Amino acid sequence: MFRSIVILLAFAVFPAWSARAELSTNVSPVQRADHLFRLVASSSTNEQREAIAQLHEMLMSTNQRLSEAVRLYGYRPNQNGGFRVVREQSELLLQAIPHLIEALEGDLKPKAYQILISIQASCPPAEQFGRWWITEGKNEFMRARGLKE
Repeated sequence: MFRSIVILLAFAVFPAWSARAELSTNVSPVQRADHLFRLVASSSTNEQREAIAQLHEMLMSTNQRLSEAVRLYGYRPNQNGGFRVVREQSELLLQAIPHLIEALEGDLKPKAYQILISIQASCPPAEQFGRWWITEGKNEFMRARGLKE
């Protein structure tokens, strides 16, 4: 019982630990990517940082299922070999991308940039990404995924 209390206290004090612990259960790569993108979109800074690090780890993995779960987030294969857009996931990416852009200003820059490159059809250099997203990128992203403002 004492151990359980200590673990619960640790998760309350260090929320990023709880994010990693939640993902340590048996979940599919797509579920894991979904959980992490949700953390990036709507969590505290510490949880966002941990989620970005874990998304990057998945993206760089030699396990193709892990890397594809990040690269193809918001898309699902269809019967004729192409992909269809998953609206809810694409809308979640719209919420997550500004936080990934914010991460370009800190020590997570290379990781955040790799994630942004992987989920965008086109990308400018990291230093120009924030401006590009505002002027062109967001509209491009929305058009490509059939989303409306």
